[in-house]
Amino acid sequence: DWSSDVCSSDLYVDHALGAGQFDGASAVWNELCLRRLEPYASLVRGTVVNGDFSHPILDRGFDWRAAPPGCALAVQTNTDGAALELFLSGKRPESCEVYYQLVRLAAGEHYVLRFQYRTRELADPTGLRWSLGAGRDYEFRASPEWSDGEWRWQAIEAGARLTLAYRRSSGSTRLEGIVLVRHVRLETDETPRFS
Repeated sequence: DWSSDVCSSDLYVDHALGAGQFDGASAVWNELCLRRLEPYASLVRGTVVNGDFSHPILDRGFDWRAAPPGCALAVQTNTDGAALELFLSGKRPESCEVYYQLVRLAAGEHYVLRFQYRTRELADPTGLRWSLGAGRDYEFRASPEWSDGEWRWQAIEAGARLTLAYRRSSGSTRLEGIVLVRHVRLETDETPRFS
């Protein structure tokens, strides 16, 4: 009976993801979703779960996970449509993570991460960025109006840790301000071009 065993299934998914077993984790996750024990459609390789932030963040499985506190206060908001709102204080570390998601990919495939964001009371460089580690990242520019962001990259492995992080740029001070992020989606890039 899956409904009585959701907790152990979630634990399996988290354990499998921690071991880098993305295929096994996604098979169990998709079964939970098909049985409506998780609030999402089945996971497709190369997509982001809950990218519109319309569901409460589960903090497990393939959904977003909060990093340890200390980087930014993050809340889901519906003020201007569903979004993730980040409050950056001047007291955060030089480098830290806010949220991350483990994404299932195809090694060698090209992807594009599309999203919308806006900033309040933040100047360039904001220090906020998407990161895949190993020096691969996309830094947010200050934008008081909603802006479209687009980041293209090639997958190295069958899974990755997509992280929303802060890293203070050399020569800048820690700024205080707000960043809102919404409509995050990951897609296969049919016409890869890198800038």
